[in-house]
Amino acid sequence: MIIFKNNIMRIFKDRANFIFMVMIPIIIIIFILIFSVGEDRFNLGLADNDKTFLTNYIIKSFDDKVNIIYADENQIKNLIVSEKIDYSLVIEKGTTNKIINGEVPKIKTYRLKDSEATILFENYINTIVSDLYNIGKTVNGDIDEYKNIFKIYTQKNMELIITLYQD
Repeated sequence: MIIFKNNIMRIFKDRANFIFMVMIPIIIIIFILIFSVGEDRFNLGLADNDKTFLTNYIIKSFDDKVNIIYADENQIKNLIVSEKIDYSLVIEKGTTNKIINGEVPKIKTYRLKDSEATILFENYINTIVSDLYNIGKTVNGDIDEYKNIFKIYTQKNMELIITLYQD
């Protein structure tokens, strides 16, 4: 320990050594962190073939968090391949009816590669759809009952925060 202490004292005896060995690397790291970390918005391709109050709710739950590009399913496939979108959702016609009747809805998803953002987004969508599906299982197809419970459900606070960091 004495040798370590003596070496540290010898190195930092000169003020220039302290500046070059400690201060400049810290300043460079802070500079890189400040200017390289930005908040990119997630690009989402969306085809809503159902266009009902439930699918509008699903879309509104994340529309301020991502850049939504509306397209049909064929266009979405092309956008995924050309890497203009990171992730896509295709909501099939009849999804709302399936949910209200307690059936598992079919929402197609496409992505070219996995990233933390796409996995988190997929989990977020699955959570919302699962909640809506569970409400549907309890009402046995009664749309008025579903809308009453849905109104209560929409008053809860669940928020998606997506922050992408560039390398």
